[in-house]
Parts: sequence; C-alpha cells; structure tokens
Amino acid sequence: MNANFKNLMIRIPERKNDTQNWHIYVKNIETNKETSFDYWVDEMEIELISERDVLNVFYDILTDVIDGERPYNEFCKKYRYSYYNKSAMEDWKLCKSSSKKFRNVYRNRILALQKELLEVIDIELIVTDEN
Repeated sequence: MNANFKNLMIRIPERKNDTQNWHIYVKNIETNKETSFDYWVDEMEIELISERDVLNVFYDILTDVIDGERPYNEFCKKYRYSYYNKSAMEDWKLCKSSSKKFRNVYRNRILALQKELLEVIDIELIVTDEN
C-alpha cells in the first residue's frame, strides 16, 4: 500500500507472515532519497487497507521524529517519565534515531508537515463519515 503526501511517498509492502512489525519506507520524490522505519501494531490493527491507514502510520512516525528532536528532559516531561527511567532513555534514543533517519530524507519543518498531514487526515475522516 502506498500514499503520497507533499513530496514524500510512503510505502508499506505486504508482509510475508503474520508478525506485528511493518517495515515503512519513506521516499522524497524530489531528491530520490529514501529511509525506512519499523512500525509495531497492535494485534487488532494488523491490516492496513487504505491510503488513510498509511497516512495515519506516517503521522505516528512523524510524532517519533519530532520527539527525537526534543531535549531528553522535555521528552520525559511530555510522556511523564522519570528522568532516571531506563526505558525512557531507550525510547528517546529510538526517537532520536528516527529523527536522524528522517532528516536525511526531509530537511524542512517537520512539525509543520505533521500539522498539514493531520488536516488532510481530518478532512478525509469527515468525507468518509458523510458517505
């Protein structure tokens, strides 16, 4: 399943088994640079069947990317982690890694991109509800 947003193509290949891990590819169409992310889903959310599903996953990835650009103390405050919590540090490092990978593909304002994406997803939700 693929979705395009702005100058980015988000691609989620079909899985070969029933794992809860999706491998998400994000490609900048203008520069031809591409990166990938692992995305874990709940057992109840295994199927991604629409372009909107792909965009929702991309929104989640952007949340991690943005969190990776926060200082550690702000990350802890946002998620109500203790500053000394070992899993908080691990989660923050994963977000930092996601941020670094995404920055290799997209150099513009990520928060603005995420806000625009949310507007698109909301508009599609409204249209879907009317039908």
